[in-house]
Amino acid sequence: MKKYSFIKRLTILINPPKKISFLMNLETALLSFGISSLVIGITILTIYSSFGPGSKDLIDPFEEDND
Repeated sequence: MKKYSFIKRLTILINPPKKISFLMNLETALLSFGISSLVIGITILTIYSSFGPGSKDLIDPFEEDND
């Protein structure tokens, strides 16, 4: 393992070599893909539970209120 001085480490962080830059872009792409998949999945699940076959069992609390 190479030992770099503080200035050399800072230079690598600011201007990374192409291999590190590619890996950082890959990690960012995977993270954004994961977060967007989670958001889309939750949205589809809520739409399905609201309008799908199980929606007949849902009650409207405002219609149940007799005040």
